[in-house]
Amino acid sequence: QALCGGKGGLCAIAFVDASPANDKKDEQLKMLEDLRKAKHPSPYHFSWVDASCHIDMMQSLDVQMSPAMVVLSPSKSRYTTHIGKFNVQELGATLDGVLSGRTKTGPYSDLKPLSERPCAEVHAEVAAALSGGGESEEDDIMKEMMAEIQAKEAAAKAAQDEEEAKKSKKKKKKKKGKK
Repeated sequence: QALCGGKGGLCAIAFVDASPANDKKDEQLKMLEDLRKAKHPSPYHFSWVDASCHIDMMQSLDVQMSPAMVVLSPSKSRYTTHIGKFNVQELGATLDGVLSGRTKTGPYSDLKPLSERPCAEVHAEVAAALSGGGESEEDDIMKEMMAEIQAKEAAAKAAQDEEEAKKSKKKKKKKKGKK
């Protein structure tokens, strides 16, 4: 609320896995800072959320994997999710598309708040489970959960790649038709 909703305008919220297991975290956060600088001044307020411990908020915005970015208009209760690669150029194109109206937004009705639980606790639990600190049954359950999460992320990535391929084909067909 303090970084986005209370300020008015549009919010660009990135979901980045900030757990110690994500060795690309610093690179992803630097990319977001570069994007913020490239778009300054703009009506956007930039922030990021630790995707590894704020899953309810991610799911309320239909975000299936991280890293990801959502453009949110709190005053209108509308949003859109960035589809494409997580880099400054493509994220910037999404932001420009929302401002120009080329990128459509949809309504959201129930934006879940950030988790009250400290992310450090979540990271410690996951690390302990992955390192074998728990009982065998708990380890198996955690492995199943991680496998399920990875399968969902892979499926979402495949769907995203398929969507990008369809867009690319449409652009090629339009160019052929114009010749």
